[in-house]
Order: sequence, then C-alpha cells, then structure tokens
Amino acid sequence: MAVNNCFALLLSLCCALCFFNTIVGAKGVKCRTPRREYGNCVPILECRSLRILSVKVNRTCRETKLLKESYCGPYNFSYKVCCPTEEIKSILIYRDKEERTRRGKADKGILPTTEECGTLTLSNRIYGGTETDIDEYPWIALILLRNEGDKDNFFLRCSGSLINKYFVVTAAHCFNQTSLSDVLVRLGEWNLNTDHGCNKNRCELPLQEKEIDAIIKHPQYKEKSMDNDVALLRIKNGVKFTENVQPICLPIYNSQRHNSYEKQQAVISGWGGTENEVYSPIKLKTTVHILPVVQKQRKGKKVRYYCNHVLISNSKMCATGEDHDSCPADSGGPLMITENVNGRTNWYLIGIISYSGLEQKCGSENSIGIYARVGSFIDWIVHAIKNT
Repeated sequence: MAVNNCFALLLSLCCALCFFNTIVGAKGVKCRTPRREYGNCVPILECRSLRILSVKVNRTCRETKLLKESYCGPYNFSYKVCCPTEEIKSILIYRDKEERTRRGKADKGILPTTEECGTLTLSNRIYGGTETDIDEYPWIALILLRNEGDKDNFFLRCSGSLINKYFVVTAAHCFNQTSLSDVLVRLGEWNLNTDHGCNKNRCELPLQEKEIDAIIKHPQYKEKSMDNDVALLRIKNGVKFTENVQPICLPIYNSQRHNSYEKQQAVISGWGGTENEVYSPIKLKTTVHILPVVQKQRKGKKVRYYCNHVLISNSKMCATGEDHDSCPADSGGPLMITENVNGRTNWYLIGIISYSGLEQKCGSENSIGIYARVGSFIDWIVHAIKNT
C-alpha cells in the first residue's frame, strides 16, 4: 500500500511539473517592459500591441525606441518581446492540415505554410535606412549568368525570390536562349565584395550557390509587351533553410489574389543600379507606393488598363518610390508587403520587377516601375511546380 501511495504521489508531482512547464511555455519568461509593467517574453506575433506597431509604416522615434527596448531574445528566425501581461492573447496558429484546408487545395502541399515563409526578423521590423541588415529578406536570390568572354566567371543578371526548397520565381525576360549550365542561383548573399561581411556586430552566414536543372517561362510570355513576365527556376538538389536562406510567402488566398494593394506601401530590395547605374555591393531596400490602375473603355472596344498614363495589362501593377535617388532592386526581384492573414503577420511576394514604365532611367523623378502581379499567376506557379 505504501508503495502504491508513493507511486501515486510521484505521478501527481510529474503531472504538476508537466502542467507547470506547459504554462511557462505558453506565457514565456517573466520580464519588465520598457514602461516597467509586468510582462512575459513571448514571440512578437503573440503580442498584439507590439505586433501592430512592428508593421506600422510611419512609426515615430518613440515607437521605434519602444520596439527596440521591448526585445528580449531570438525566436526561431524571428524574435521575442516583453509583452504586458494583460495584453498577451493566444494567437490563432493553424496546424498544417487546418491551414491548407482554409486556403484551399490550390497548393497541394507544395508551398510552405505561413509558419515557414515570409518570417519577420528583428532587423526588418526595427532598423531603417537604405542598407539592409544581414538577415533581411533572406528569400532574395541572385541569378548569375556565365560570362561569354570568360567562361569561368559569372555576372549578376537578375534577382528572384525563393518560394520553397526547390524553386525561385523571377522574370522571364532574364533568360533568352539561356543554357542551364550557364546559370547559378546564389542565396544568403548580402555583401557582393566579400563572403564574410559584418554589420551591427553580426556577420554573414555561409552562402548557398546552386546549379539549376530547369527554366520554366510562362507559356504566354510576350517579349515585346512584357506580358506574363514570370519564370521559375528549379534548383538542383534544393537548398537548406538557414537563418539567411528562407522562402517568402505567396498571396494564395482569394482575398490576396484579387487585391490591387493600391495606395499601400511596399518594399523593394536588391543590388540594382543606383542613380549612376552601377550595382551596390550591399543589398539595399526602399519603400515604394503602389499606384492605382484605371480602366478605360471606348464604345465597342476592349477594356484598357492604365497606370499613371502607362498602358499595362490586367496582370500587371505599378509603383513609384518616395524619392528618386536610387533604384535598390533588380529585374526579377520582389515587390513585398507585410500582411496579417489568419492571425499571422508575414512578408508576401505581390509583384515581380519587370521594367520601367517611362522612357527614363531608373530612379529619375516621376519614373514608375512595372511589376508582374503575382496573384494573377498563383495557379500557373503551382501547376508548373507540380509538373516539372
């Protein structure tokens, strides 16, 4: 009987410890906020007030300081903040099966979930400026082509965006009768001049430079009009996800596919030409404003779409920068936006850089960029991945 009582006591203690660990794991380590309130150190997505503040476009200096001082540690590829206890709310995180049911059967499990893509990092939520931090936008891929005059060297041709372990989405115009052996995809890059660049006491992780075994252009790509300027590169043997190599989310929900995003702010990033039309050695970023698309139709004629007086197709979108002194992006690179979907805030790829809409060099005043609207190509992307 004594043995049974001891066993029962031990079992009770184990259950109590398990319950305690569950509570601590759910609420996080206790902390004090910058305002000296009692709080818990939790992933930022679980702290409503700071999560909303982190994606606010025009934060004040005081708000930015509050975000920085609330930081209490890393969390996977994101970070934790000290959140006031009374504000901690359970975030609705869908399991893989539930999320795929909610977003439909379009992806058939071939695209990452929102827990795996477009992850916010401390740097791209708090730090500003034209230069990116080392781990910002870890899905941006450099697309290198072999130099015809020197077969051992490659040059920067375009950029692209990693969307899963095996595929990069980019612009179709980057490839004109290109041999697979002449293309390399480099991921995890930040400083083109060195493999060991450092910034804010952090240094680059190892790069991943990969060969490709397929180039899939959109079948309706038109070189003259640049319609359907979308292509996929299949990476030979895939990539390994690390802190500096991660996929971006695609706008797969119906509400996103048909969203014009007009009058919203988005981000472009890359090593593209500056006002002097030379590449920057450091990956840059800037904010752009998405412009409205106007429909016009003459009697008996087809509907035409215009963006800032530039004729475009309905599968395109356009944007212009806040200033005109730089163009920190490359053809095929991403037009990105942060969006909260089903309780999670992630980066989404909404456009692919195609061309400039005016007869002006990149970065000149009033110039606009034309982008392939990713939401218009989700079905094709999924179909191409499944059948390649």
